Amino acid sequence: MSYLARGGSSRVDLFNVEAGYDFYLGNFDGEVSANKSFYNSSSTNVTSQITGSVLASGGYDLVYIKPTIEAGINFGNKSDYLVNFGLEHTFYQLKDKLQITPGIRANGSTQNYYGSYYNKRKVGGKRKNAGITYDVTATVQDAANYKILDYGFSVPVSYNLLM
Repeated sequence: MSYLARGGSSRVDLFNVEAGYDFYLGNFDGEVSANKSFYNSSSTNVTSQITGSVLASGGYDLVYIKPTIEAGINFGNKSDYLVNFGLEHTFYQLKDKLQITPGIRANGSTQNYYGSYYNKRKVGGKRKNAGITYDVTATVQDAANYKILDYGFSVPVSYNLLM
């Protein structure tokens, strides 16, 4: 649940239900998950046009490098497809209690959800000016085309302390 605490418009903005399953098969690990999102009708969240999603991800540890892939579908007025690619490697120190996993990732998707948000919640809809009501329609060009949206580099560090 996400609560928006803003003066004059405090409300529950999002309620989300999610379930998933992680699995390990030798050097391969993966995850499948699904979620359902319930946004407040007054929400201005960019992802408010996504009603749910399914996601699958996996990686294969080749000892020196681990390639990963993630694919999913975001449901809304028009479904969006995402495919992300990555490479990572985990370094273990201090009797395997310290883990450092540098990685690089390319994230790509269609952007139909953004086109719907932009048209319905950001710019579009009924407007009133000087007593005249008019409809505004906005579009995001090429929202249905898959493209790489960003690249990321990360270095997660974790230390496991067992009592």
